[in-house]
Amino acid sequence: MHYRDPIYINNKLNERLALYAKEGLFTEELVGHDGDKPLYRYNFTDEGRKYLDKKWWGGTNFCFGKVVVEKIDKVDDQMQGIRMVFFYYHMENVPNWIKNKDIYSLYKGYGGLE
Repeated sequence: MHYRDPIYINNKLNERLALYAKEGLFTEELVGHDGDKPLYRYNFTDEGRKYLDKKWWGGTNFCFGKVVVEKIDKVDDQMQGIRMVFFYYHMENVPNWIKNKDIYSLYKGYGGLE
């Protein structure tokens, strides 16, 4: 499926909402069926509201943890007006729900869990 296909996007959203509900960030209420497909309504729980960040572009997102820079590895000023900084970091105060491999696997390209 293509990442711009509305059906693909909706299926991915449904997958995420169900996983977040299992972790206690949303309530999940069965509200009916579309043929043989169940239809659910999701609402934030108090726990989910703790991580809510509405300021981020593109809609509602979860925000958590703190990035701690360990070491600046390289500074590159080769491009006029742009400075590239390469660094090592770790995260602190990361909630257990993001460590769930099923949730974490939804976000490709964000490194590994330790």
